[in-house]
Amino acid sequence: NWTQVNTSGFIPTTFTEYYDPQANASTRGATYSGTLTIGNFPYSVDYSNSMKQVFRRKTFEFTVNAAFEQVIAHCRQVSRTGQSGTWITPDMEQAYIRLHNTGHAHSAEAWQDGQLVGGCYGIRLGKAYCGESMFSLVPNASKFAFLSYAQLLRDAGVHFIDCQVYTAHLESLGARDVPRAEFLEELKVALNGE
Repeated sequence: NWTQVNTSGFIPTTFTEYYDPQANASTRGATYSGTLTIGNFPYSVDYSNSMKQVFRRKTFEFTVNAAFEQVIAHCRQVSRTGQSGTWITPDMEQAYIRLHNTGHAHSAEAWQDGQLVGGCYGIRLGKAYCGESMFSLVPNASKFAFLSYAQLLRDAGVHFIDCQVYTAHLESLGARDVPRAEFLEELKVALNGE
């Protein structure tokens, strides 16, 4: 249930089937529902004591959609421990930029001394936000961007955040394993704006 933007990029029309853009290149473009995914519903976002201090100290400045192209470029280029590369190909990067230009993809940014030091981006449809990737050039910057954006999403009535891939980092922010059936039901409700 995706409409092709071009041969390597997609624009969501519905999420009645679940698409994972991080699937390997041989399955890129496939729609499927996984047996287990990660969901984060904004009301369960967790602020560790160290992150509470980051917010109190005003370590970073927060913006939304101020540097989308920079955020996705950093997400594609920043090296990550235990990963040999990225799923974000140049074609996928351009497809997400087109999604941003049409109002579907959004970024959240963390700035320090006028420099972009962290951020995340994803797709927002209805009351659902599907996070795609995040990066951090300094400690806590991506966490700050995500937590700040999750608060804005909650204030806007968004009650479903799909984190796609389990990591201890996301679990520390409140993500939890969600069985496939529950995930799809919650997603359907969120996409219908309920």
